This record gives sequence, C-alpha cells and structure tokens, in this order.
Amino acid sequence: MIGADVHQRTGYRIQSEEGGMNGSHPNSAEEDDDDLSPVSGEARPLPPRVLVDPGHFKYNRKICLAAIPCLLLILAICGEALLLLVSAGIALILIVDTGSNNQRTLVVFMMIFVPCHVTILYFTFPLIWVSYINIILLALMNSFILLSGAWAVLQIAIFRMQEPEVCVFLEQILFTLYPGLSACLMTWAVATIIPLKFLSIVLLFISFALFQVFLTPTISSFKPSMTTEGEDTDILHHTHIIAVAIVFNSLPLAVHGLIGVYQVSLIGIVQFGFICEVLLLLTTSVLLTTLLSTRHIADIYGLSYSFVVKVRSVCGVLAVLLSYPVLRHLGVDSHFLEWLPLVITAYAIYGGLLSYKQYKARNNCYMPSLFLLTLSSLMSVAWSLKLPWRLSYTFLFGLSQSQVFVMMILNSIVCLTTAYTAFHCSQQILTSMILIQTSMFIGGEVILFESRLYDWHTFLLTTVAALYTLHRCQISKLLSDNIACACMSAHITKSLIAMMFIFIHQSHGFSYLNIITLYFFVFMTIKMLLCKPGDNTTVNQVILGIFLMSLSVMMNVVPFFYILTSYIFGVDASMSDVIGLCSILCGVLTVASGVLHLPSENRILHVGIVEICTGILCMVTQPSFTVSWYGLFQLLEFLSFLCTIILLSGDYIKSIIHLLVISTVVGNFPGLQAAFYLYPDGIPPMLSAIIYCLVADCLCFIIFCIAKAYHLKQRLESSLIYSCITLEILNVLSIVADLIMKDKKDSWLLVPAWKIFLCSNLAVCLSMKFLISQTSEIIPIHGKEDKEISYIPLVGNITAVKSFILLCLLSPTHGFLHDIWCCGATIVLSCIQKDMIVLYNLKNENQTTVTKMAAVTVLVLGTLYRSDLWHATSWSFIRAGLEVLLTVLCLPLYYALWGVLWNARVPVPEVVVVFILPLHFAFILYGSSYTSWAMAATGLFSSIWMASTSFRLKPNSGFV
Repeated sequence: MIGADVHQRTGYRIQSEEGGMNGSHPNSAEEDDDDLSPVSGEARPLPPRVLVDPGHFKYNRKICLAAIPCLLLILAICGEALLLLVSAGIALILIVDTGSNNQRTLVVFMMIFVPCHVTILYFTFPLIWVSYINIILLALMNSFILLSGAWAVLQIAIFRMQEPEVCVFLEQILFTLYPGLSACLMTWAVATIIPLKFLSIVLLFISFALFQVFLTPTISSFKPSMTTEGEDTDILHHTHIIAVAIVFNSLPLAVHGLIGVYQVSLIGIVQFGFICEVLLLLTTSVLLTTLLSTRHIADIYGLSYSFVVKVRSVCGVLAVLLSYPVLRHLGVDSHFLEWLPLVITAYAIYGGLLSYKQYKARNNCYMPSLFLLTLSSLMSVAWSLKLPWRLSYTFLFGLSQSQVFVMMILNSIVCLTTAYTAFHCSQQILTSMILIQTSMFIGGEVILFESRLYDWHTFLLTTVAALYTLHRCQISKLLSDNIACACMSAHITKSLIAMMFIFIHQSHGFSYLNIITLYFFVFMTIKMLLCKPGDNTTVNQVILGIFLMSLSVMMNVVPFFYILTSYIFGVDASMSDVIGLCSILCGVLTVASGVLHLPSENRILHVGIVEICTGILCMVTQPSFTVSWYGLFQLLEFLSFLCTIILLSGDYIKSIIHLLVISTVVGNFPGLQAAFYLYPDGIPPMLSAIIYCLVADCLCFIIFCIAKAYHLKQRLESSLIYSCITLEILNVLSIVADLIMKDKKDSWLLVPAWKIFLCSNLAVCLSMKFLISQTSEIIPIHGKEDKEISYIPLVGNITAVKSFILLCLLSPTHGFLHDIWCCGATIVLSCIQKDMIVLYNLKNENQTTVTKMAAVTVLVLGTLYRSDLWHATSWSFIRAGLEVLLTVLCLPLYYALWGVLWNARVPVPEVVVVFILPLHFAFILYGSSYTSWAMAATGLFSSIWMASTSFRLKPNSGFV
C-alpha cells in the first residue's frame, strides 16, 4: 500500500523505539502562501513533536481469556451481519496499513467500530421488551464492546505514539473492569440454563478464575518508557487491587440477595438456610481472595503474610462446615448424602495438607497425606457398596453396569492419586497420571451422559473445573505445554459435542473420525493462541503451526462448521456460507497467531487478509460449486477478486507493464458480471459486453496505479491521465451502443450504460481524492525541473461534477424525494480538491462550501421547477407569482452565505440579510411544494447562523 504518513503534513515526526526517523515535516509552499498573516518579526515554526512508540501491548493472551467467550456470545446473538462487518473491518485495516504507523489506520478503525457497535445495539435492544431487567444486560454488553474497542486500539501504533497516557489508563481499565464485565456476561449466559439459586456461586468462581489471571503483579506495557528509574511500573496500583477485591467479595452477595428477594420474598431471606448460603458465599469469597496474589499488598500495609494464611484457613474451615447444610437446603439429595460431612472433611484436610508449602519440607511428609489418600479411597469403595449392583443395564460400547461401576470407583481413586503425585512425585509420573485420569474421567462422563444418567450441567461444570486446573498446572510448570493442551482439548471437544446435542440437537451424526478432526482443531487453536512461544521458536515452526491450524479448520467443514453456520445464520446454510465462515475463521486465527508469535512479520498478516477476504467473497457472492459453465465463470471471477486482494495487500507489482497485464487479467470477469447483472434478460449484446470488460480493465488499472503510486513516481500522472481519457471514450461508446440498440419506447436514461458511466466516474473521483490527500507530499507528480501544474486534481474535480450530475439524472424517485436525493448526491462534491486552475483558492476551511452551495442550488432550482406558476390558473397564478418573486428576492441571502463560507466575509451589506430573513415566513405561507418549504427553512436557519456568527450586530447609520 501507499506509504504516506499523515503526520508528515501535521507537524509530527515518527520515531521508532530504536530512534530512527520515518518522516519529516515538509514545507508546503502553497500552504505558506495561503496562511501568511502580518505578524511583527519573523515567525519561527514550532519544532515538530517527535512521536515514540512506547511498545506493543504485551498481554493479548490474558485479554483473550476474558474476551473470547463473550465475543462468541455476542456473535451468536447478532449472526451473519456482525460476522461480515468484523471480518471486512479486520481485512480493511490490515490492507490500509499493516504497520499501523499513520492516522489512516485509526480513522478506518473508527469507521468500522461504529457500525459494528450500532449493529450490536440493533440486535440486542429488543431484549428490553422481553424484560426490563435486560437493561442491565445492555449496559454490560455496551461497556464490554467499548472496552473491546479500547483493546483493539491499543494494537495501533500511531495511537500509542500520540496518546501514551491514555494507553496506560486503558491498560488499567482492561485489567480491572474487563474481567469483571466478562464474568458478568458469562454468568448471564449461564443463567439461561441453570437455576437462579446457583447463579451467585457461578459468578463467584468465574470471577475468581479471571481475576487470578489479571490481578497478578504485572509490569505495564507502556509505563517503563514513560517513567524514570525507581518509579512504580506495575499496571495496577495496590489501591486498584483492593477495590477489585472488595467488589469481588460483595458482588456475589448482592446478586444472591436480589435473587433471594425475588424468589422467596424479603421475609424468606432471614431463614436459616438462606443465612447459611450467604455465610458460605462470604467465607468462600474471602478464601478465594486470599488465594489471589496478595502477598505484596500485605507487605505494603505492614501485615505478616502468616495472618493471610490464618484467615484462609479459618474461612476454609467455615466453608467446609457450611457446605453440608447449604447442599441440603439447595435440594441436593442422593444415597451418598449421609457420607457427605465426613467426605467433605476428609477431602478438605487432604487438599489443605497438599497445598501447605511448609509441610513438604518436613521429614516423612508423605505419611499423613498417604494416610488421607487411603482413607479417601476407602470412602469411595464404601460408597460403591450401596450402588445397585444387581440391576441389569447395557451402556455405551456394550459395557455392563458392573463394569461401569468399577470404572467409577477406579476413576475416583485415580483422581485422588493424581493429586498425591502432584505433591510427592516427579513431573513424569504426574504427566502419566494426568493422561490416565483425563482418559478415564472423560470416558466415564461420556458413558453416563449418553445413558441419560449424568446431568449436562455437571458435564459442563467438570469441564470448566478441569480446564482451570490444567491451566494452573501449566502455569506452575507441573505440566508441559503439549500435555496441557492435549488434556484441555479433550475436555473442550467433549463439551462442544455435548452442547451441540443439548442446544442444536445434532450430535449423533458425528463419527469417530469427526471427533478426531474436531479434537485436532481444538488442540491446534489452543496451542497457537494460548501457549507462549519458546525462546527457540523459529519462523518456520510458527508457519507450520498456522498451516496445521488452518488445515484443521478445513477438515471440520462437515459436519461441525456446517451445523454451526446453520445455527448462527438461522437457516440451512449453503456450502458457500460454510466455506466462507471457515475461510474467515482461518484468516482471523492466522492474523491472531501472527500478532502473538511474529508481530514484525507482515507476510503472515497478508495471508490472513487473503483468507478473510476470500471468506467474505464466498458469503457475499455465493459461488456455485456445480460443474457447469456458469460455475466455471464464478470460479474465475472469484479468483480475479482474490488476485486483486493479493496484489493490493502485497508488494509484487513495480512497473507499468505489470499493471497493464494484471489489470487485463483481473478486470474482465467483473466487467462480464456487471454486463450480466445490468441487462434484464441476463444476456448482454456482444459489443456491450466487450466494452464493459474494457471499462473494468481501465478501472482496475487506475486503482492499481494509485495503490502502487510510490513505484511509478513521475510516470504516475501520465498513466492516470491517459487511462481516464480511455475510460471516458469507452463510456461514451457504451452509451452510444446502448442508445442505438434500445427499443424506441424506452427512455434514453434507462439504458444500462449510464449506470456504468456513473460507477466509473464515482470510482475515479474517489481514487483521485484518495491519491492527492495521501501522496501529494511524498510522491513527485512531476520532475524537479518541470514547473508544470498537475492535472490530476482537475481530472478528479471533473469526474466529481459529472458524478453529481449523473446521480441527479438517474434518481430512482420523483417529486420532493428526487430533490432530497439530489441534495444527498452533493456529498460526492466533497471529493473536489484544489487544482490550481479553477479552484486555486480551495482550502481546508472552505472545503465543504461547494457541497453546501450545490445543495442550496438544488433547492432553488427545485422550487422554481415545481412552482404552480407554470400551470396555474386564475387566482392561483398570483400566489405562484409571489412564490417565484420571493425565491428571487432570497438569492442575495445565498450569495452572502457563499461569501461567508468561501472567504469568511460578507459580500453584501448585513442589513440586506437581516431584512430578507422575515421573507422566509412568507415563503412558508406561499410555497406550493415541500421543496419550497425546505428552501425556506434552509434560508431561515442560514440567516440566523450568519447573524450570530459573522455579523458585527452594531447599529448602522446608513444602508451601506
């Protein structure tokens, strides 16, 4: 892409962390001439501000843990529209500037983020009509989206350069509010599938899992480059951590209290069972708070950490004592319930003993824990004696009931033994035990779940608990990354298939091969996104991982992604939708992996761009995969679009010959598709089809020239001028050909060539505007010795005026709506720019004057054209004559408005505007159309605006 830097025209210099300059402040002679003002003494320009990137945001993996579940939830609510917007936005941002070193990237991001936010509001706002309490959900969701945008903007280098203090603030917000919002949204989603009485417990444990990741002492990504030596560089101040801990302890209690009032009334919450629940929540929350990284907080306030350990022990004992009556109050019942107090006590002592670090340093430390392991195992065996062994039932894989009972007993013993080996044995033994335990545990769960003997709530709860435990083992280096990813992938794959069975009612179509491919996809995704790369990781290893991850996505096209796409879109998905979704997913995963593993490698980002754009094209164009001539044509058209994206995102073309060849190859298929689309019967004349292909070739050549302007330099202007002339000749030929071949009864404005004429002019004027605004300072349009004025701005202005005229002529409406259409069409005149021939004094201050005065002209001409004067009779002729007379009398007002907007001065006496102002009230009375009323309102507000902003409003002794 064009390497222009907006800050080269705004007085900034960008400096990388190594200190190299990427730009300088140019001297613009034209701007100096326009902006000179009489000032005493010599005006010395201010030194340019040096922009330094404080560094990349280092904690994207942590944010992903909180963001991905909620983003998937929002995507499931909004469906295809949000998916296409986000995908197109990611591709566009990466195409515009992969290095993020100019303001253009930030502008494009805002242009994408606002529609995405509006789309989410559009799909979620109707939830208010379901229940007014969903207002809280909307507030949480909007806050989450805004903070997600803040996370995204931290990836843009130019924002970090300009606003380093804001980056520090956003980083603190992401580490405090973001995990809390994510926990609340996930709890809200879980509330739809579990009883409300368990909601506060779920919120407590989800919050703990997230805050344990975010509240650790972490060095800021941006503070070290902004602070002096010795200052605090942690992301969170200790007061922030204390505030989060207070909210963490109080929020579940508040939620539980509100649920209690809702379910059992205000009097019911003073019962013994409810008080026990509140005390259990309080003690558990304090216990979990002491498990967070609080040692440095205790040191700051002069507390001994042994005090924290004592508080943890007391709260743990109270939680153990309160768990039994709470479970009875919640309605948990089984034949094992009589054993529950003893088992809870034994398990709590066993876990507390293994977690006590000082205990490991003592001699014969394995004896008490071995005794507790034996005791707990004997309890499992004793529990099994009360199972109904005499019943006959065949489970999955043909297993008998006795075999399943034995498996459950062994599974319990293996789980207890795994906890013992984590404390007393080597890492190799622990790894083997975790692999055995994972296999047996998942196998037992699947067998019981398939037989409807295992509740699916428990099924998902054990998955979350296992993922958390494995992740903590991975962080503490008890497990290697590969083993942890393998075990986590097994639990996630189990849960995905279960959720498809529960919510979509489709899982029986999964063969063992489908389960293996789904497991492969989950494993590669976790390994590439959640595991940190090693110090010796090479580029080839990362590329191989990305390739395998993309391959795993394509291996699950059927049935997993087909079912998922049908569920998201709400209809039976076509194969184009499925392949498009998979391609978008591959692109997003490729970009994420590239940013996490190789942030300086742009080639991986280019591959991600191509994959995302390929998916968008598949979902939008819906190509046919049938073996036919039309299917072949769609395939070639799709490949041409793909080639365009590759060429625009990469740096492969550097000469005019290359541009001509590529434009000829790429442009033919869109031209043919336009010909098929514009003609009613779908069969265009041969001559028109050929001309349309040539028009598309010219447009592709112009776009490629602008995209590769840095390589063309002095040849850029001549290439663009000749191609624009050729394009206009082809447009005229197409119009002439269509006029010759049209039916006599058809209007001359209804021939399809006018639409091609309009689209080509719009494309040219927008391209010229983009070229001049982005490259005029760094690309020499002419040689240094050549003083000739550039004609590129003039060509852009001419095409902008032609586009405006064509938009007015080809308006799809009539009457007042036609005038409104023409007023809206004046937006295209914002592409008009300073050309040094006609509009030589156009500046940034009066850039919009042409658009505003064109809209006023449309209203004046529309008022005259729609006046009743032209077909009035008798007394109505007088009223229509007054309307036309008032229109003429108001013209000096618009002349004054033009002077204020163009030159910031009033070209007529102020009293003229003041005396014309009341005429607009008469205009409203005598107007015969909506257009005249619109003109009267415009003149009225324009008069008031000029009087309040541009007039001196002083007494005047004379007319002049």
